Amino acid sequence: MTAISGLRAEYRADALGASTRAPRLSWTVESADAPERAEVRLTGRGDAEVASVGGDEQVLVAWPFSPLESRERVQVAVRAQISGEWSDWSAPLALEGALYERDDWSEPLVVPSASATTQTRPSFLLRAAFELEAAPASARLYLTAQGLVVAGLNGSAVSDEHLAPGWTSYDTRLRYRVHDVTALLRAGENVLGAEVADGWFRGNIGFDGGRWNVYGEHVGLLAQLEVTDAAGDTRIVPLGDAWRTTLGPAVRAGLYEGETYDARRVPAGWDRPGFDDSAWAPPEARPASTLTATLE
Repeated sequence: MTAISGLRAEYRADALGASTRAPRLSWTVESADAPERAEVRLTGRGDAEVASVGGDEQVLVAWPFSPLESRERVQVAVRAQISGEWSDWSAPLALEGALYERDDWSEPLVVPSASATTQTRPSFLLRAAFELEAAPASARLYLTAQGLVVAGLNGSAVSDEHLAPGWTSYDTRLRYRVHDVTALLRAGENVLGAEVADGWFRGNIGFDGGRWNVYGEHVGLLAQLEVTDAAGDTRIVPLGDAWRTTLGPAVRAGLYEGETYDARRVPAGWDRPGFDDSAWAPPEARPASTLTATLE
């Protein structure tokens, strides 16, 4: 029996936060014979939808359905016809829309410090404590920074990235990632913590001494946490007034210069519930730049 494997959306088997409303699909037909045609099935919008595509199309096939909506969750599967016989449907691929409209964002960019200094600067810690009445059925963290960010919830990292969100042209876009943080949240007090540093945004970049503050004199964090309850209702957790900040353990941090790290500047339990952040300062809130989702 012919099998379909390797179903991907924009090269990814993990299609959480699809970077486009119409992600291109790719798959492999495990057969020595060429398929005559293929069908793509979409579920999650009520009745299943099925679209036909040419059998020779298997790589970056155009999305054959209406575009995804922000946060929309669907599944796609593929089957192929060879010598008149249809294969079984492939294993389904789950797709979830990102935040495609600027109005989908309500959280501000929180800015711990501004500086025109032309030398390596420290990192900053930011934390926001918040309450949940119950553990969510699902939760998403939409995260980016002007600079570099490493984030965690209740002391657990939200990803294994350490140079997120990567380089971009900050004048025109601010890329973000979507993280499934359902398992990291609980009823009662929770804490979102993050360490932010210069990175490509305002670090020393280039040759012959480089250039400082290429895109701005401040670093900033943008984090929007959305939780869905058992009834299917989704809400944005208000974090804006909860943010507090202090200097981080990276005394000096630069992409080219390296890092000087002082572990004594990591307050015990700072990114967990119960920590006293009354001595920390509230960061400044600013509008965020143009946002573009990434799925890489």
